[in-house]
Amino acid sequence: MEITKIKIAGCESNLIFTGEKYIFYNDWYGIIGVATRKGFYAYSEDKHTFVIKAGTENTVGGRVNRSSIVTAMKRHITKSENKYIVHNTIFEDSGELCNCRIEIQLIEQTK
Repeated sequence: MEITKIKIAGCESNLIFTGEKYIFYNDWYGIIGVATRKGFYAYSEDKHTFVIKAGTENTVGGRVNRSSIVTAMKRHITKSENKYIVHNTIFEDSGELCNCRIEIQLIEQTK
């Protein structure tokens, strides 16, 4: 897991990368975007394709609107995905608002 601070429309946000998903979180609006890798497994043909959900009911009409969120998502994901190997990153915008929440579950391993 990787957590990075980024700016979206001048507002500080967090980018959480899990391998399968890029989650964009803002302290004021909550989760404002999720990009899910279409093919998560190493040999999948769709491993560089992401399905995007962005915006919430609270971001409509504000500075951090759906358009600025989608633009920032594409920019940061493309930059991250091309960090070591350059390839074409494809985005499919689902057109859906992001109605998600984060739950953290701590699992202790026993030996």
